[in-house]
Amino acid sequence: MNADFFCNADSPVVQTDKGLIRGYFAKDVYRFKGIKYADAARYRSPREVEPWDGIRDALAYGKVAPTIEGRGTAYEKLGIMVEYRWMPEDEDCQYLNVWTKTIDCRAKKPVMIWLHGGGFFCGNTAEFESYEPENLCKDGDVVIVSINHRLNILGFLDLSEYGEEFSNSGNLGMEDIVAGLKWVKNNIAAFGGDPDNVTLFGHSGGGMKITALMQIPEAAPLFHKGIIQSGVNSNDRFRITPDKSRAVARAVVDELGGIDRLMTARFRDISDAFLNVEPELCKKGLGEWGPVENGWYVGDPMHGQITDKFKTTPLIVGSLIAETLMWEGVYYDGGASEEEKLGYVRERYGPHTDAMIDLFKKAYPGKNMIDLRYLDTEFRHNILNYLDKRSAVGSAPTYSYMLAFDFNLNGCTPAFHSAEHALVFRSMDRMDFVQVDGAEKISDEMSMSWVSFARTGDPNNCALPEKWLPYKTGDEHTFVFDRVSECRGRYDTDMYRYMQCNCPIHVLPFDK
Repeated sequence: MNADFFCNADSPVVQTDKGLIRGYFAKDVYRFKGIKYADAARYRSPREVEPWDGIRDALAYGKVAPTIEGRGTAYEKLGIMVEYRWMPEDEDCQYLNVWTKTIDCRAKKPVMIWLHGGGFFCGNTAEFESYEPENLCKDGDVVIVSINHRLNILGFLDLSEYGEEFSNSGNLGMEDIVAGLKWVKNNIAAFGGDPDNVTLFGHSGGGMKITALMQIPEAAPLFHKGIIQSGVNSNDRFRITPDKSRAVARAVVDELGGIDRLMTARFRDISDAFLNVEPELCKKGLGEWGPVENGWYVGDPMHGQITDKFKTTPLIVGSLIAETLMWEGVYYDGGASEEEKLGYVRERYGPHTDAMIDLFKKAYPGKNMIDLRYLDTEFRHNILNYLDKRSAVGSAPTYSYMLAFDFNLNGCTPAFHSAEHALVFRSMDRMDFVQVDGAEKISDEMSMSWVSFARTGDPNNCALPEKWLPYKTGDEHTFVFDRVSECRGRYDTDMYRYMQCNCPIHVLPFDK
């Protein structure tokens, strides 16, 4: 098709298992937005949509899950760093989107399914400008799907004490995703995709959802590989046991005035009830959102049962050098003198400053010292433990990465939580701060590695300057994406082990 854009009554129209839908074509890519993949009543499991007659439009993003007031993202404060977009919210949020170069059902192209970040309490498939995947679809020759689903108090409130009909209400957000994966299994061939070659990729909470899906037997046959971007945070804070989850539900229901009231109240009233009880819950270590351990979801593999799916799914797992810069709220001048930078570092590491500087210089020779001030304490230490666990029990390869690039923002801004989106999605044209020397090279390296992995299970490709070796305990290979990218063995392990033993590992709240 040579036209730059078209959308008319006849095409592009695709036959799904429930009826015909119409998308549009632009910039060499077919787009189908706002496809309803499931319906659901409040606190009930998703159900299939009813078949329809005629042609339904899929021309605009659907509504997204509501966010608890005061528990949303900090993105609106970050401006140029994320280019945040506000989307209409509604409980009826089970919508997905598809980008493809062809609607030939014989094409069988690799399918990549994006799971958005925001923990399990906020976020959506279109909140960032950098989430637009048209270039990744086009240049990588893959079919891309993104899925919205229920979150926070609608998606993860465990009401199982209040009746059998709520037996899995603490996992409804994950049930929605499984329903979306089933839709892909049943329909993606009509969009040129191969239902037998599906790769999940997700950032932050989206990465956590991939680990959770590997621990949900119902999801096991619905995907084949996973890419976890800054999305391993396996600690007790995010482990939601039945006792924890029921205590939260009990507090919310009592505050609101009973289970019947919960079924009919406005979302904002439910949200306010939670906010009223949240301070007391936090004192008890409660109030986080996430999937609830039960017979449907067997729990985090770092804490207990390990499924065959966790052992046998090829994975890419990695993070960024300065994850917590995004929400720390302290921005230092990257062009400051070395003496001033040393002061910044010392205020963080205190008596361990000299040891940390030595370890940092070993891990990152020639790096700007400002990077050490911002060094990630949210994900990398958890990822190293996760990688070791996979190495011990897994039969499938695991590829580790680190994005260590410094952007030309505020003198020097190291890669922060979410900074890789524009690089992976090849959406740099939408993000001003990434349009700096060296970033396009890294975008090619990362995005084409993601595509190669989706296609074959091996990230190696001609864009990489050297071979990316899988992680194994003992050699611990990690591919470091930077101005000069390279695969390094055990390059930062000693630094993080020292930090765990001697320096506080701050787990910072995402919404500060």
